[in-house]
Amino acid sequence: MLANTLAMVDASGWKASVRLAFSDSLVTALLGLQDQFEVPLVVVAIRAPASDRAERAETAIPPLAMSTTPVAPRPVVFPLVIETQAAGDLDQSDVGSWREAAAKVGSPATTRTIAAPEQTSNEIIESLILRRGSTRMMRRQTVPLEVLRWVMSIATRPIPGDFAASEATLLNYHLAVYDVEATESGFYEWSGGELRMSRAEDSATVRAETQPLIAFWGDDAAYSLYECADLDELLPALGARGYRAAQVEAGIVAGRVNLAAFSLGYGSTPLTVRDRFVADVFGTKANFMLTMVVGTPGYSNVSGGKPGKPVELSGLEGLIDRLIDHIRKSRDP
Repeated sequence: MLANTLAMVDASGWKASVRLAFSDSLVTALLGLQDQFEVPLVVVAIRAPASDRAERAETAIPPLAMSTTPVAPRPVVFPLVIETQAAGDLDQSDVGSWREAAAKVGSPATTRTIAAPEQTSNEIIESLILRRGSTRMMRRQTVPLEVLRWVMSIATRPIPGDFAASEATLLNYHLAVYDVEATESGFYEWSGGELRMSRAEDSATVRAETQPLIAFWGDDAAYSLYECADLDELLPALGARGYRAAQVEAGIVAGRVNLAAFSLGYGSTPLTVRDRFVADVFGTKANFMLTMVVGTPGYSNVSGGKPGKPVELSGLEGLIDRLIDHIRKSRDP
């Protein structure tokens, strides 16, 4: 949702800033959120092109007084999730110092511009957002180099916000390349807008080593991306909220990968895996945040509906049957 929001704002010519330096309790009270079951994760400030900064209200804004219904009849409580979220909360008195600390962390993000491929969709961003989805089945085939280089350059460009230094990122990126044109299969890092090989291996070996990371969802992908953050460096500077910041940035990058891949006629899907598997495969001390697998869709995606006009999913039984068959074949000796 954040990636889509930023894409919409960019397309409109307006400006957006992703803010993580705010008082959680004040935002919760202002919005009338249900304690524990609804929490403020991030604030996005949106302003007109000619506006340098938003004007501050001279008077206190009264809390919203709306009648709401419970999020569920019997919500399931996950104590560790609640504790993790609460550990990163900020008081109003901490907002300024946290923002100052965040302005000093991160490494340079990709600023190099790569021209969009000729096959890039010219459709409006609203249409692209409606038709993109999670590609759960892919066809094993080689994809053009632009599906890797251009997608990565678009996805990892600086995110405007207050959670890192200017034009910096909290993340580092590891990739497993299986079938990409003009690119030797193996393990890579993406840094400074360039793909840098860490270890060359044949495609079958790369797939076998990353099998615990992508499961059957990414068996036929052309490449897989692993977003990581070094929490040993991040947490001392930003406290527990640093973990939230890294996860938020990882989600935005993943959303950008999704939109960029679909704009080229390809597909992607996000995955989560055990941290230690990523560390073992790539030999990194950084902590895993999120995985994206990218490749050629094995079916046509159904576009979503506009607000108030939802579209019923079609072909879901067939997709599930294909997945079950795929799993069964992968497990047969």
